[in-house]
Amino acid sequence: MRFGPSAQTNQGDYRPPMLQVPFPLSGGVVRSGTTQVIASDGSTERTESWTVTVVGQETIQIAGAPVATWKITVDRHGSGGNQKVDRSRTLWYDPSHKLWVKYTEKMHGQQNYGITFTYDENLTATLASFSP
Repeated sequence: MRFGPSAQTNQGDYRPPMLQVPFPLSGGVVRSGTTQVIASDGSTERTESWTVTVVGQETIQIAGAPVATWKITVDRHGSGGNQKVDRSRTLWYDPSHKLWVKYTEKMHGQQNYGITFTYDENLTATLASFSP
């Protein structure tokens, strides 16, 4: 992230990894857990609680063709140290290709360095082609 003349980078390992696609897929499935974000020095940057919900099946247009997907929501809430992060993501998972073909994400984060920096993200990513 860059705020004027200052830049800041966050990097961490998620232990255990957060679930994104709960198998076997079935509408109404809900899974939740807690994950720690571990910094490169081994310290815990923050702890995130998460909930994954399989909304159901949905056919969407990808690369000009209908694709049968599973719509999944992932809600994450984390805090620790000087960080607080809230994310809501919706994924469209294509089981025939074993990948997400679309996702949307809304995120609000803040970090305190004597003053509090807040940042928001609102994005949509859609697969353009199944060909490399």
